[in-house]
Parts: sequence; structure tokens; C-alpha cells
Amino acid sequence: MQPSRQRYLAITYLLAAFLLGGVLGYLTGHSGGSATATRMVDQQKATVDVLGRELSLSGTQRNTIDSIMSWRLDRSREITRVVRPELDAVRDSARNLIINTLDSSQAKAFHEMIERNQRAADSTARSREENP
Repeated sequence: MQPSRQRYLAITYLLAAFLLGGVLGYLTGHSGGSATATRMVDQQKATVDVLGRELSLSGTQRNTIDSIMSWRLDRSREITRVVRPELDAVRDSARNLIINTLDSSQAKAFHEMIERNQRAADSTARSREENP
């Protein structure tokens, strides 16, 4: 495989992982926490490991990229703290709009779906905190 193709695949992998994590977190209504923070740091380390392997990084390059990824993670956390209330409000508004289009039995089932999804997400978060 050509070096430029390897670089392209590595960057594509990183972007996909980042976007997927953000979308899944948003859809489940998570704002994060200590387990999420630990996962993000672990994911960052794994990403740097993949880049190191795929791109044959020198020690200096690896350290530089690790610093860049730490900066990105810190910045992403800052942005998330600022926009999380707005994202939650948008999610809640969308849920209310959906409920307004449903009849009473559908609305009840929709509320139950939300509660079930929240319980599953809470259970997953607890499990991750107990088994880091």
C-alpha cells in the first residue's frame, strides 16, 4: 500500500471513529462523565498507536501527535461543555414535536422507549465505571 493511501486510511479511520462516537453519545443523550473521559483517553491512546503503526511514526512524531490529540480532546471537552445544554434542548424539542404528532398510546410507547433507552445507557455507563 502506498504511504499516501495509508495516511488517507488512517485519517479516515480517525474521523469516522470521532464522528461515530459523537453521534452515538448525542443520540443516547449522554453528557459524559468519568467513564466517558476514561474511554476518550483510551481511544486517544489507541488512535496514536494505530497512527504509529500505520504511518511508521518516529518517537518524536508520536509524541507530537499525542500532544496534538490531547489538545484536541481538551478543546472538544470545552466545546461540549458549552454546547451540551443547547444540544439537550434540541433533543428535548424534537422529542416534544414527535410526541405532538402521536396519538396518546403512541406517545406513551414513545416515552417508554426513551426511558428504556436511558436505563440501558445508564446501565452501560455503570458497567464501564465498574470495569474500566
